[in-house]
Amino acid sequence: GSYRVGRNFVDDMKTRLTAGPPAYEGHSVARLDGKIILLKGAIPGEIVEAEILQEKKDYAVAATVRILESSPERVEPPCRYFAVCGGCHLQYASYPMQVRMKEEVLKSSLKRIGKMDLQLSEPLAGQPWNYRHRGKFRLSGGHAGYFMERSNRLVDIDECPLMVPEINAAFKNAKRILKGAACELHIFRGDKTLALVKDMSKGFGHDRERICGMLLDGGFAGVRMETEGGKPLTFGKERLNLDLDGLRYSVSAGGFFQANWNLNKALVKLVLENLETFEAKTVLDLYSGAGNFALPISRIADRVVAVEENRSSVKDGKENTKANGIENCEFILWNVDGFKIRERFDAVILDPPRAGISEAGAGKILAASPSVIVYVSCNPSTLARDLGRLKEYYGVESLRLVDFFPQTYHMEALAVLSRLRQS
Repeated sequence: GSYRVGRNFVDDMKTRLTAGPPAYEGHSVARLDGKIILLKGAIPGEIVEAEILQEKKDYAVAATVRILESSPERVEPPCRYFAVCGGCHLQYASYPMQVRMKEEVLKSSLKRIGKMDLQLSEPLAGQPWNYRHRGKFRLSGGHAGYFMERSNRLVDIDECPLMVPEINAAFKNAKRILKGAACELHIFRGDKTLALVKDMSKGFGHDRERICGMLLDGGFAGVRMETEGGKPLTFGKERLNLDLDGLRYSVSAGGFFQANWNLNKALVKLVLENLETFEAKTVLDLYSGAGNFALPISRIADRVVAVEENRSSVKDGKENTKANGIENCEFILWNVDGFKIRERFDAVILDPPRAGISEAGAGKILAASPSVIVYVSCNPSTLARDLGRLKEYYGVESLRLVDFFPQTYHMEALAVLSRLRQS
């Protein structure tokens, strides 16, 4: 039942703390002599012995070292690397409790930053283990795995319980083949398994072709190797396919797709249902990627315009429209902030990076005045800020947690906004 994070503690101060409400990055909020303590490793309501890791002017960070009064929602972390590897943060809490904690963080952010007190719709959650179809591993000094939290020390692992079984099997083979290398290894799983190897030290040299051949023999359908300043080498298959609402969604090795693919398909269906409710026939998809939303939407809309600044994603998107015989979906390579909206759209889809939408971007969306905005967010703080910017003109129809990343503090949310009638 113990939990301990990190090394190099500021001092050896141990104290008794009661874990309060959950906060972002897997903390709960505790108080000591009136000072806010961001406490790691505790479930709200638990009483713990904690060690101060870091003292700031306005708050301190502490880690649980012993549970004094345990929550009924506490479980034994099933992964033997937990609390050493920095990949997961919440394995000590039951999965339903993890979802509730994330919902509290989402509501709190909206209240504190967006000045909005909102009720959440039913969360979108799926399987808590073996859900990731993409994995990124580091290899160095004979070790292969993930970095310790806030450290460049590698934790050597044999498998990761967040990955689908095919990725774990491929990782074991790649670890043996790449033993002693210094590289970044990305493994992707769809209808086949692909690898992207980024040589961090130019250590492969003339062995690159031989090593790629060994990876192909080791079960990968395709391998892409990149070296700094060198020309990428590609062997075997270059693309994998995933089912997306009955469409074939194809991405190249290194191309982006949502890691929790099964839950992503559920999210896409939910977005489609909302657009059908609002009878949206012309849709602008900003930060579109390779068309995760744009491609399925094209089957219920008359016209879809997808805007994305990543060149390879736009290329993947265009190839996907051809492969699926889609003719009413246009991909545009452009930065969202620089994109000029020259026509009216019934709906705007937003799926921005963690920084959210800029003030200029929000202004453009308001000027376009769509009837509905569907906002998929990966950061509750910037979502709260952005909804605050839009609330004078748009009301929140629904807001829900989308738990793409169980066992970690990362979360996504889906907000559906409708235009308010202006008097």
